[in-house]
Amino acid sequence: MEVNEIYNTLGQYLLEIIPTHLSSWTKAELILKIQGDYISYSSVCFQQDKKKYLNSAKDTNLEKKIHNLHQFTTRDGKNKWNKAKFILYPDYNFKMEFFWDKELAAH
Repeated sequence: MEVNEIYNTLGQYLLEIIPTHLSSWTKAELILKIQGDYISYSSVCFQQDKKKYLNSAKDTNLEKKIHNLHQFTTRDGKNKWNKAKFILYPDYNFKMEFFWDKELAAH
């Protein structure tokens, strides 16, 4: 599985949960957290400067893709992360950001 396939899945997930009445959204974010084998995620959409929380229903396929992304990007001991943000724009461009949260790692 390639990373681009995972990114496509993350983007598709966001597109599916953005309500149709939010046609003028400026960006959507999928926020990921990983603690060992535990994966959690939430999502928000921005319409102008207003933040709207999206209904992030449990999706086991998405969780598998997030797990695969974590394994792939950290397999050489580099790029250690336990939080990430997938940012999608209306033109389908995206940005991926990875973070290491010491407090999250300590729990």
